[in-house]
Amino acid sequence: RKYELFVNTVTSILSGMGESEIAGDLQIKSNACINSAKKMDKISAEKSISECFNGLMSAIYNQFDPEKASLLKRNINELNCRDNEPDISCQKRVEDTWWN
Repeated sequence: RKYELFVNTVTSILSGMGESEIAGDLQIKSNACINSAKKMDKISAEKSISECFNGLMSAIYNQFDPEKASLLKRNINELNCRDNEPDISCQKRVEDTWWN
């Protein structure tokens, strides 16, 4: 699944930033996002997983000082966003591809 590949990418970025513990925690919790949505219909599951993952990412950003949070966001965007693509557009486009 593309969602899982995206999570692996973010996990690798976090590990590369010296945040292996947070990376491992993200991997475990993102799997829990998937597991909690297993009995839902497809649309509800996709929404649930996206909201769950975005909550995990918010918690990670909140653990970091602004400089480190900015670096993480920049690293993720460099891998996923198009040149001059606004953050919100990139995030929506990337999340939409998780399910295709």
